[in-house]
Amino acid sequence: MKKCYICLIFLCFTFTVIAQSGIATYKKEWTSFGSEEGMKELKKTNPQRYREYSKMKLARDRLAKRLKYELKFDKNEAEFKLPKLMSVDDDPYMALATGPSDGIYYSNLKTGNSFFFTDSFNNSTYLIEYPPYKWEITNEQRMINGFSCFKAKGTLKTWDGSLEVWFAPQLNIPLGPRGVTGLPGLVVQVEYGAELFTLIDIDLEEKPAEIKKPEAAHEVTLAEWKEIQAKANNKIKSLIKSDKE
Repeated sequence: MKKCYICLIFLCFTFTVIAQSGIATYKKEWTSFGSEEGMKELKKTNPQRYREYSKMKLARDRLAKRLKYELKFDKNEAEFKLPKLMSVDDDPYMALATGPSDGIYYSNLKTGNSFFFTDSFNNSTYLIEYPPYKWEITNEQRMINGFSCFKAKGTLKTWDGSLEVWFAPQLNIPLGPRGVTGLPGLVVQVEYGAELFTLIDIDLEEKPAEIKKPEAAHEVTLAEWKEIQAKANNKIKSLIKSDKE
């Protein structure tokens, strides 16, 4: 009897979910607000500005607790976005809470490519194409919300730095927040800069999810998007310099 009980536990632990469609829900936490040393220095040199920043941080973190991002997927496509929240959409600190993740991420599982749609830049709409991540799976393991996860490091050809994620092989869904694809399991946790996304719920559905690639006025590559942002930043710097002169 004891032997059968042990076998049952093993089978439950190694059970793999193979999903055709569903919705994975993620919470988001902010892990920092500027550099720690910078905030300490600001507290000494400009207490009033420090209090203003502290107020902004508290408001951002308060709103972030109410944000629940949805990863909707079927066997061919996926969409990651923040559903509309009427109760907080008009909050003046909402932009701080959502940060750079305020948009729609669309992934094509056949090609491995992902796209980010935004309507908050230059008063126009942009669809930025991301190439597939190149993954290196490590032997490092961690339990996160009941899932046995492995650590993986991902890189993009046209983007500096790397991305570290924790994925669960038992959830056979090659997706994650913000357009992540290509791993042998669902991403349970990932940190983008100061934004930490963690899986809190998954609902597997039989019928295909309604997913559609966003349409935009400008469709660009990731490299082209970097150039557009660099030009915009340089223009702002020039305007600030002119005002000072």
